[in-house]
Amino acid sequence: MSIAGPGFFNVKLQPAIKLRPVLEVLRRGKDYGRALASAPEKVQVEFVSANPTGPLHVGHGRQAALGDAIAALLESQGHKVTREYYYNDAGAQIDKLAWSVQARAKGIRPGQSGWPDEGYAGEYIEDIAREYKSDVNDVAAVRRFAVEYLRREQDADLAAFGVKFDVYYLESSLYTDGKVDEVVKRLVASGKTYEKEGALWLRTTDYGDDKTESCAPPMVDIPTLFPISPTT
Repeated sequence: MSIAGPGFFNVKLQPAIKLRPVLEVLRRGKDYGRALASAPEKVQVEFVSANPTGPLHVGHGRQAALGDAIAALLESQGHKVTREYYYNDAGAQIDKLAWSVQARAKGIRPGQSGWPDEGYAGEYIEDIAREYKSDVNDVAAVRRFAVEYLRREQDADLAAFGVKFDVYYLESSLYTDGKVDEVVKRLVASGKTYEKEGALWLRTTDYGDDKTESCAPPMVDIPTLFPISPTT
């Protein structure tokens, strides 16, 4: 070590010292950097979770890379990691998907009379409609087919990207299992809700929010979707 002017000094390392970490990397190979956490935990990493209303795009690829890297880092430190993909396969966006595919299957193009408001106009909608061979008037069947089609496409893209998931959780299961209905009933019983303009509202202003939030339309018809096994 030597002084190199006011506020500076130089430190010289022996070649063997500089080479030591390189030799350690070569010795441990793929295990280099891995460790055993003093208090390992179960960690769930939920990522990508794209709506099954269209193909994956570059942004989803970024999320896949980042989420998988975080999961791998946690695993390398001894934590038990579960990778989860949450499928948003229920709600208004899925209705729009079904109506769009149904319209294309009937020969209706975007912008023409009969095209659904805020429908999906991408070319992939025509591809799905072309593959659909059942009753075009059965919107539930169209919805199920369209979601299955797009899920297979998304799963294939993620597999090609080298990203795998342990759990595929379906938003629709929250409705089919009665969990959403149970929560709404508990909120109503707590006295924290009120009805207005045909909808059920939650008094979030009681907890510092600047406005109340819509909880659920009291008579809404939640479409029933069927669980789909992930492709392998």
